[in-house]
Amino acid sequence: APAACDDGIGLTGPQMQGPYSHQIYRAFSEDGETFVSDNALLLDHASVPDGIQRPDGEIWVYYVSGEPGQHGVFAAREGADGAWEVVDCVRINGVFEPNAVDPDIVLLPDGRYRLFYFLGAFVGVKPEPGEPHPIYTAISDDGLNFEVEGQVFAHQNITDPSAIYFEDGSWLMVVTSMDGAYMTRSADGAGFELTGDSFPPGIPELMLLPDGRVRLLLSGPGGILSYISTDRGETWSQEAGLRLSEPTRLAADPSVTQLADGSWL
Repeated sequence: APAACDDGIGLTGPQMQGPYSHQIYRAFSEDGETFVSDNALLLDHASVPDGIQRPDGEIWVYYVSGEPGQHGVFAAREGADGAWEVVDCVRINGVFEPNAVDPDIVLLPDGRYRLFYFLGAFVGVKPEPGEPHPIYTAISDDGLNFEVEGQVFAHQNITDPSAIYFEDGSWLMVVTSMDGAYMTRSADGAGFELTGDSFPPGIPELMLLPDGRVRLLLSGPGGILSYISTDRGETWSQEAGLRLSEPTRLAADPSVTQLADGSWL
């Protein structure tokens, strides 16, 4: 039987105040530049979402659960009736890992799923003060059962990876900290190095546009702001305005997926 979706210690809502108080909403865009929310609540007690369209057309959202006793990564999908349902928890090396958070899911050309995640220390042995935060990847055939590939990056106080790959097999990954968001690069996805590019603090998301440009979305004052690169992340410039303006609630933690019709979610 598969391992239970239990964090093993019964972390409660008040102990995990962030994820417990967070909700996941969605917004749509025809051009990937201007997004408009439909004000539909997808998931409650859920945080730092990352969406993906699977080969069968289903939209899945990976997120950190804020439900008491279930701190870790789960996946949910939109059902035929439009309601969102939890599929299952994500298992890494056969078990539910309560220290794995901030999921970023990538569909590879061979049909497998690659998960980027921050391996924290929410339960179990606490790290030494100042120890770098590690970013790991894991691989899966079904998008639920993953096997660890290894640590691909580590740096002080970083979280929330977002990664994209190019046709030549190279990758960009952005991470964030209280001091700012930082860009990293890899020739093969096995190990990342800082590029030297930094951005204001905020939860980031990378999106590869059909024309080859790369857009970096970033949580900012009043909504989601963005930066653009025309040379695969070698240089960046801030774009005017906001990609998503949400004056009535705090819009943060963006994730973008291009749909089959070319529009964006």
